[in-house]
Formats: sequence, structure tokens, C-alpha cells
Amino acid sequence: MASHPRVLVLELLTEGAVYGWYARRVKIPNYAGVMAQSVAAWCEDLGAEVAYRTFTGIESPDTLLQGDWNVAFLSSSTRSAWVAYSLAHILRRCGTVVALGGPQALAYPADAARFCDYVLALTDKDLVRRVLEERNRSRGAEGLRLSAVRHPRELPGLRRRARFVRSALAKAVFAKTVPVLASLGCPYPCDFCSDAETPLQSFDPQQVTDDVRAAIELFPGALVFWHDPNFGISFDTVLDALERGVAGRRCRFGAQSSLSVLTNERMRRLGRAGFVAMIPGIESWSGYEHKQGNIPSSGRDRMEATAARINELAGFIPYVQVNLVLGLQADADHAALELTKEFVARAPAAWPNANLFTAYGLASPLSRQLAKEAAFFRFLSPWSIRKPARPPDWPASTWFGCSKMRWN
Repeated sequence: MASHPRVLVLELLTEGAVYGWYARRVKIPNYAGVMAQSVAAWCEDLGAEVAYRTFTGIESPDTLLQGDWNVAFLSSSTRSAWVAYSLAHILRRCGTVVALGGPQALAYPADAARFCDYVLALTDKDLVRRVLEERNRSRGAEGLRLSAVRHPRELPGLRRRARFVRSALAKAVFAKTVPVLASLGCPYPCDFCSDAETPLQSFDPQQVTDDVRAAIELFPGALVFWHDPNFGISFDTVLDALERGVAGRRCRFGAQSSLSVLTNERMRRLGRAGFVAMIPGIESWSGYEHKQGNIPSSGRDRMEATAARINELAGFIPYVQVNLVLGLQADADHAALELTKEFVARAPAAWPNANLFTAYGLASPLSRQLAKEAAFFRFLSPWSIRKPARPPDWPASTWFGCSKMRWN
């Protein structure tokens, strides 16, 4: 590898221009995650000169891409994919090798390979090393699609990522949220979820302790939010490690978990440890009962028992948010919506967050199943399926709310 390559790590936190002071200055800047910051840390460990930046919907391309880069790592969701492709186009015209990671790379790798030199699924330090050493430019051909065999066994700790966390939080006012992880993957096989087939992998408890200590020392007053798909599956091990990090000091935590984990005694312990926000996933009234613990498996009985359980949890933690998934086949009838409305009335202390299921390419088992069924029906009746029009080549001002950067 040539000495000291110049690397840009750019995390897209939204899909385009953002309006409203709260969204621009409070909410979206706190969306920064652990993996893009870990890639930045790995690049530094491998001898690169690294700049880590985030797109919150208010920055121009001039600001985001300023500098001379050998390699750029972009992290993008599917909704922000066209912004990522636009930035990749600009970077590649300047001779920069572009690698795309994040949800879009997992959901639509073939599409992403048309616009980037590398498309990275599961990413570890060895994969980052390969990109930095090869710097392969696709030159009109499809980019390379790469994936590690599994998630990395460990990630750079918060102390190692602190510089990048500060860079992201510099754009936020009032609320500051520090991202951390205690595990990757998930033990539950929910077919709508991108982690459904990713085995649970817990990190060394010492890393949990070290991250909590770093958060208290380096980011006093911030909310430390655990980005695990399901926090606390190995509950006693994780809480023991977290409590060693707190050691009598003050820290605020938040996490998402499942009702099967959150017994009353555990909620009391979470409250004593400093948890102020908990987000249990309810998902559906007619399926995915493995996440609910000893709650009835479906229908009205499940709704009533869940509402009672959520009201209990709200007595231990100041903020409880419940995640519901709309659009699943199991809840396709009108009765499911009526149960949801009644649940909201029965559990007024919880903030309901309704998510509409969207089949993003290869992202989840259900997405892949629906794509396979759609392909089958296209084979049967190709004349009945209209091919969607490709989005036009909008000027950069349309995407970024600015007029400085020319598209071509």
C-alpha cells in the first residue's frame, strides 16, 4: 500500500435537503452510527490520512467533498442512494476510488456496482485494507462486490472513535447522542428485518465497560445510545459490564430491546444504571411472538396484555417508545389497525412509532421472497408489468438545495 493515502469517510444521514430547525440542528445530526466511524478508525490504523464527515441535509457538495482524496468510503441508506451516487459521480470524475457501504449496499448491490468502484456488504478491517491497497477503478465496468464472511469480532471503541463522534455532534445543538454497540446481529428470525439471518455476536464485556467510561469522561451530559438491534440479550453480562463503567457516576442511556428481555426487575436495574429511554419492539398483533415473552401470541388478548406490560415499563423508565410495523401480511386486515388504535389509547405513556414495511431489494428474507414472487409473475405476464422510469438526471441544486456545484 502506498504511504499515507488520503481517505474521505462520508456518512449520509438523510436523503436530501432538510427543512425545519429541529430536524436540521437537533434530530438528524444525532443519526450518526458506529460502523462508518469504525471504518474511519481502521483507515487511520492502516496509515491513511482520514477526514470523516456527515451529510445532514444542509451541506453543499463543495463542503462535503472538499479536498483531494485517493479513496472515499460512502455510507448510505436506500432512500439516500441517489445522493450517494451523485457524490460518487463527482468523486470518480476527480480520480477518487469510491466504495459504498451501508443499507443500500446490502439491499441493492448490483445497482450500487453501476455507480461505485467497490460495494461492501459485511465489512471488517481486512476488507478496508484490501480497498486501500488495491484502489481498483472500475472505469465503466461494474464495481467489485465484496463481503466479509461475518461481522467483525470487535470494533474500535468509543475512545478510539471520539474524534469522529465530536465531528458529527458539532452539528447538533441541545441534544447530543453518542452511538455505541454491545453486540451485532440478532437472535430473532423476524423475516422483515435485515438482521434476521445474522447470528448474534456479543462483544467483549470489557469493551462495554471501556465505552461507558469514555462516554462519561469525554461526552459528559450526552445520551449514550446502544445501537444494538436487541440490547441486553445476555442481560446480566452486559449490565454487569455497564455498571462497572458507571461506577457510581452519572450517565444517561437509551436502547432498543424486546419485551421478552424486559422483566420488571430488569427494568428497575436499568433505571438504577441510568437508562432514561427504552424502545421495545411490538412489531405485529399476529406474529413474531418469540419477542414478546409470556404474552398471548395473537389478537386482542395480545394487544391487551402488551398494553398492560408497556404501562408497567413506563413506571421504571421516563421515556418508552414502542415500534410497530405496518404493512405485514399477518396484519393485513382492518382489525389490526383497530387493535393498534386501541393500544395507543390503552398505553398513553408510550410513544408509538409506526414503521411501514418496505421491500428493499435483498435487505431481508421477506424482501427476497417478495422479489422472487414478483419475478415469477413477470415471467408469466411480462406484458402486464410496466417498467418504472429511471429518475431523471436532476442538477445538483435539486438534491442539495444549493446552486454552486455543477452536475457535469
